[in-house]
Order: sequence, then structure tokens, then C-alpha cells
Amino acid sequence: MKITHCVIGDWVASFNEKQTQSDYTFHLPDGTKVRNYGMMHQRKTYHYIDATNELQSQILFVPYQSSNKTTTQYVCTIILPNRGINLDDAEQELTAQLFNQLIEKRQPKVVDLYLPKFKMEYSFENLKELLEQMGIQDAFNKKLADFQQMTSSSKRVYISDVKHQAVIDVNESGFEAAAVTIIETKERAYFHSPEEVLEFKCDRPFIFMIREETLDTTLFVGKFMKPSNK
Repeated sequence: MKITHCVIGDWVASFNEKQTQSDYTFHLPDGTKVRNYGMMHQRKTYHYIDATNELQSQILFVPYQSSNKTTTQYVCTIILPNRGINLDDAEQELTAQLFNQLIEKRQPKVVDLYLPKFKMEYSFENLKELLEQMGIQDAFNKKLADFQQMTSSSKRVYISDVKHQAVIDVNESGFEAAAVTIIETKERAYFHSPEEVLEFKCDRPFIFMIREETLDTTLFVGKFMKPSNK
């Protein structure tokens, strides 16, 4: 049994592929420099927060088109620590309460955005133990599990294990984010205006979140630590 969630979105303002260059330097926390990777660039008006006092970071909101192309639903929120600030230090200060306070301060700004192209995947094995700790018990019990409305099997089915996998792909057109939860089952034997241009250059580790604005729901959270060489 698989439960799949997939979000695919185009940027409201797509990046021009001709503006994607590889002659940028990405700075790692240990001082190592990475070159020869794809860095996208464009100058647009984005919602922006100077969170230097709270997180020693900048925050940018890059919108995606909605399914009906008329309103923005999904937003990629990028939290970029100021130069010289370790990502872990900023992350420790970030709480849901603080983020909700900061989001009220966002303002439209003309921004030179430099954002690496990237794709990342992760998986989480054996979620059964975690779910049982959260109180989900009957689904894993051979005698108590009841999935008759979800399966056509005449035999009784129960959950033996749960695995989770997520994929994030960010490029010039937009993003594709897919999360797949694989549930292994077994059967019982018997069953804006001109202004100063701000530079937002993601040439160091940053946090990103894909959020659904109308429901105020965070769908994906990740840390970009190092680009892949071409």
C-alpha cells in the first residue's frame, strides 16, 4: 500500500535559463569553496524580511503559480543566514512562533536573487516505532487492524511497517516536490515602485520551506548545504 503526495509548481516569474551560470563560488561552513554548479539569477520584486535582529538572517518569499494560474498558493520561503553566521546557529533560534511573527513584517522589495538549482532526496525507514509512540496502535495489531474499506482482500490486513521518501527538485521553471509514504501490509494466515535593489545570493547554506499560504501549512522543510558539481 502506498500513500503519495506530490506538489508541482511553476514560479510566478520563471528564471531565464540563459541567466543560469556556473562561475559562482559556494562557501561551506569549514571554509571550503565549491565551484562549477548551476546558479540561477533574476531581478524581481519579492516579499522580503530583514531578520538580522531576530535570526541574523534574510528571508525571501518566492511565489509559485496556483493550479488555476490566478492566485499564489505555494511559496518557497528561503532563510539565508548573514555572511559569517553559521546555519545551525540561525536554525536554533528559529521557532514556529518567531516565524509567524516575522512573516507579518514582510515587505515587497526589488531583489537580485541568486538561487542554486538543486535536487535532493531523503528517506525515513521504519516509521512504525515512531507512529506507535504517537498512539497509533491498532493499525499494527494483527487482531485489531481493520482496513476492510480500503482493500479488496477477503483476508484481514494489518500494517507491518511504514517507510517515507521525499524528493525536491528546484530549477528555472519551478519545483516538483513529491512525498511517498510506503505502508507495507501483511495478511494474517487466515485473512511594485523603483527602489534600492537588494542582493539575495544563496552562495552559502540556507533553509528552505515550501508552504501553502491560504492554509498556512508547511509542506516541506529542508537545508541546502552544498551544491552538486556539474
